[in-house]
Amino acid sequence: MAQVPTIRTVCSTRDYAHAAIVAWRFIYKGALPTKEQVGVLYAQWIAETGGRHCYCWNIGNVKVAPAQVNAGVPWFDLPGTWEIINGQRVVLKEGDPGRRFRAYASLDAAMAEHMALLKEKRFKSAWPSVENGDPHGFAHALKAGPDGKQGTWDDYFTGSVDQYAANMVAAHKQWMRSDAFEKSLEDVVAASEAETQPDLDVYVSEGPIATVTVLPDTLMPCARCHRQSCNGDCLDAA
Repeated sequence: MAQVPTIRTVCSTRDYAHAAIVAWRFIYKGALPTKEQVGVLYAQWIAETGGRHCYCWNIGNVKVAPAQVNAGVPWFDLPGTWEIINGQRVVLKEGDPGRRFRAYASLDAAMAEHMALLKEKRFKSAWPSVENGDPHGFAHALKAGPDGKQGTWDDYFTGSVDQYAANMVAAHKQWMRSDAFEKSLEDVVAASEAETQPDLDVYVSEGPIATVTVLPDTLMPCARCHRQSCNGDCLDAA
């Protein structure tokens, strides 16, 4: 694949929370994140897209490298993209590689790769701030980039770090007032428990008061009459 159509992809706060929790559990081998931790990721999504200007599920506005383009990694062109160059805001022209962004097939796919980028790849130095639930520290670590210096070519963003951090802190506070995390966490845990439940047969007894008994895969015979279908009626006949 190569260039794909530029399509706006919007999700709810709860959808974002659900995807983040699922990706976190995968990375941490089943461990669940805290609300503060997911809140840092959410805050960056808001700082980057406002929650409304996300395209092709690129939740972190991650650009595609020339080598990735050559390798067939899907990407899209985003008109209106700007960068701070020599202290000036410059809108990039059509054909500029700076307008090329990674494209993803789904929110879940985007979340998994974005978290891997932040935790295990280029910007892993910023990840401790996510684990600490610190949006301000995370913004400054992203600005410093892999070389640890702000204002160099490998920064995550070219804009003002103070403004970026302020936007993240405000979004994090908004997140903490929301119940999206709690509801999404309940959904994820419930789905996980349902997946681990064994497939058991259910026997419903007859009588004035119906009772439900979960039967094992191999029904053990009655110790008194040695019938598998006894269900205790041999006691009534005794």
